[in-house]
Amino acid sequence: MSTTEKRAWTEVILWSLALAFVWMRFTTGWEFAGQSFGLQVVEQSPGQVFATYLGTGLIVAALQLGLRAAFRSRGEDLEQRDEREQLIELRSNQIGYWTGVGAINVIIVHVIATRAFAFDRDMPLDLTSMTGVVFALLAALILQEVVRNGATLLLHRIS
Repeated sequence: MSTTEKRAWTEVILWSLALAFVWMRFTTGWEFAGQSFGLQVVEQSPGQVFATYLGTGLIVAALQLGLRAAFRSRGEDLEQRDEREQLIELRSNQIGYWTGVGAINVIIVHVIATRAFAFDRDMPLDLTSMTGVVFALLAALILQEVVRNGATLLLHRIS
């Protein structure tokens, strides 16, 4: 397994855990037997929302720096890529980009439709509040990274 694949695996795990953390902080959680699955946004103060946003970013950044240091300490060069890996990275970045664009458009349509059709306030994933909008945008950013790294793994396997 190449260094790029090892890094992609660890980043898929890292970003998936970050998505689960954000989902649990901003929604009702993942209750399995009670069938909640976290589809109700929990309103929070701006300070709590900012602390979650900043904390998630700092933790993920620190873990990624640690990941790079771990690879370097083992003598694996993350920057040395052949033409195949460069093409895979380009395609993965494009897939991640379009995933982000699609997710942002779904959020925009969801918010507009919620306001335009005056759905009641108890609907699942009400994204019209400040907490809901921040949650949706942050989840879209994290999902983009999960998909980008997943695409890297898939493209390594099929090419």
